Amino acid sequence: MNTLSLCKYLTCESAILSLTHQSLRVDSVINYNDPFELVPTFKLSASEIMKNMIGDGRFQRFVLRHQGDIPIINPGLGWNQSVLEENLEVIQRIFTFFASENDPLRFQMNSARGFLYLCLSEIDDNILMWSHYANDHQGVVLKLRQNLSAGGWANSGGLGTIPRPMNYSTQRYSIDYRYLFEPESTPEFVESFSNLVHSKSTDWAYEKEWRMMYSITDPRFSGEGVKTVSFAPEDLEEIVIGNRFRFLQTQRLKDFVQKVYPVLLKFPKLLVYRMLLDSTAFGLKKVGPLEPDELFLQITKEHVYAHLPSFIDPLPKQGEEQAAFVEGKGKELFKKWTSSSN
Repeated sequence: MNTLSLCKYLTCESAILSLTHQSLRVDSVINYNDPFELVPTFKLSASEIMKNMIGDGRFQRFVLRHQGDIPIINPGLGWNQSVLEENLEVIQRIFTFFASENDPLRFQMNSARGFLYLCLSEIDDNILMWSHYANDHQGVVLKLRQNLSAGGWANSGGLGTIPRPMNYSTQRYSIDYRYLFEPESTPEFVESFSNLVHSKSTDWAYEKEWRMMYSITDPRFSGEGVKTVSFAPEDLEEIVIGNRFRFLQTQRLKDFVQKVYPVLLKFPKLLVYRMLLDSTAFGLKKVGPLEPDELFLQITKEHVYAHLPSFIDPLPKQGEEQAAFVEGKGKELFKKWTSSSN
């Protein structure tokens, strides 16, 4: 069977929603943190400019609108092939500036409206990703199994929803400038657009991202509010709890335990792990698998110790007295929170 396991980094609150509703949020790239999303450079040639200036009114209108910024182009005086070829680099630079950024972000905005995306990663132990996407290591990672051959949760509908890895490069992806004016219909455009969607700077390579595209016309996204795609219980392979989970505010930890603990009991094949700091290297170490009771009892005790002044005043003495209080209070909270969640 052709399968692939991919990871989703989530905050504590997002993990609660994903686990209780068995779904993952999809979004527009406009809301992502990379300003280069869907902002390409454009391929130009003098012959294509000449051809389209003669035969394509839309391109003519673009040039006329910006002719004050393109002094070498004067439609009233006609076109000179040699002048265009000599100034092709200038035309490229001006056209890209107006078309992809100042018009305003025309290609990005127009292209983004038709699609939603789901971004996952090959890895579950990247320090930066835990910091950026999982609330400074106070969140979780969900690992989901994708059956590529049989059509799993990610390609259950929509356009281009089979996972595809990102291509990392030092150069922005370049497309034919005619795609500024043509509808998303030709196979050439679909291929070029998909390549653009899956192109990012090498600065992001540490994320080892895989991405899925969904058409906004997919019936699953017809309602108002947050857009999601669902997964089945058998799709969820692992849950990894962040290293700093114990530092959550008490109410946030309580909410997580009360809402997630009963959900985990419904996933008998789900493997539950904790992420700890490596003892010698700058790295993370995944520990487990653990039973849900074992996991949450550990975290609750650690939470009591990390927030000791809020649970008892004056503080118990160091050593056995303090350890006994942490043990007892941790068990008390664990029993209270898990009992009220059933």
